[in-house]
Amino acid sequence: MYSIITYSVMTRILSIKDTPEGRIIEGLVPAKCIVGFHKVRIKVINSKMVESECSCGSTLCPHAVKLYLFYMAHVKRNENSVKR
Repeated sequence: MYSIITYSVMTRILSIKDTPEGRIIEGLVPAKCIVGFHKVRIKVINSKMVESECSCGSTLCPHAVKLYLFYMAHVKRNENSVKR
């Protein structure tokens, strides 16, 4: 019997930059293979993802969607709770 322990299988946000064109989020999204992570960069305007780049080569890929959902669930939620 094998026991696989995974400690860092979570999406990570590396940076968030506010620009006049929107908010740019860079992060790491876990890959399904042993390679590790895909580096993903997305642009968000008014809570909508309008642009993305990924190290997998696709423009709109599941990795970009995962980073966007992680951002909305963790960062955006915390921003809204601080404003109240």
